[in-house]
Amino acid sequence: MDLITICLQVKEQINLLMQHLCLTDEDIKLRRLVCQLLQEVFAEVYPGSSVVPFGSTVSGVGWKGSDLDVCLLTGVAPSQHGDDVVDYSLVIDMLRSFAPGCTNIIPVLTAKCPLVKFTHQPSGLSCDLSVNNRYF
Repeated sequence: MDLITICLQVKEQINLLMQHLCLTDEDIKLRRLVCQLLQEVFAEVYPGSSVVPFGSTVSGVGWKGSDLDVCLLTGVAPSQHGDDVVDYSLVIDMLRSFAPGCTNIIPVLTAKCPLVKFTHQPSGLSCDLSVNNRYF
C-alpha cells in the first residue's frame, strides 16, 4: 500500500468519525428547544428574562454527549455594591415544579460560578444552568 492510499483512508476515517461525533443541525435545534422551554418557565417569575446557550454548543466544538451550558439572564440589575443576589432556591424550585422533564437537579453553589446541574430527560441532555453569568 502506498502512502497516498493510506492518507486517503485515514482522511476518510477522520471524516466518518467527525460525522458520527459532531452535533448535527437536529442536535443543535434540540438544544435550542430546551433553552426555549426553560425561558418559558422562568419568564413567569422573571419577565423579560432570557435563557441563552454558551460554551461548546455555541462555539461549534460540541460533541454528541456533551452537556448543554445555559445562562438565565434575569434582567434584574445588580445591586449598588456590585454583587448579584440570586435566589437559587427559587430557580431550583421552578425547575422541580414547572420545567417538564427536568430531573436529577443538583445545586453547585460553591463553584466559582454557581450553577444548577440537571438532566432534561426527554432529550437526554445534561445541563448546567448559571444565572446572570456575565463571563460566558
